[in-house]
Amino acid sequence: METTRKPSEYLTIHSPAPDGTEIKVSAKPSDLQVGGTHYKIFRIQPAKYAVENELGFLEGNAIKYITRHHLKGGEEDIHKAIHCLNLILEYKYRSSK
Repeated sequence: METTRKPSEYLTIHSPAPDGTEIKVSAKPSDLQVGGTHYKIFRIQPAKYAVENELGFLEGNAIKYITRHHLKGGEEDIHKAIHCLNLILEYKYRSSK
């Protein structure tokens, strides 16, 4: 049986505060970022952009890497984006079916 959740029940994170006490945070997944803050500065996050524009996995990843390269991975993120774009060329435009 599938349960319908209220927006406040999407996600609960338990994490220790600097003093060791536990902090409980509940929010929509799109309000949080796990592992850094490099996407939170953008007006629209790459994941939302990809979903709203119905992009595929590889297209979305290329956008992600291009968007964050100056904040996180530098030149490596540019190479990752190029790799995603090359995979699109191979799978969608050059594959023999």
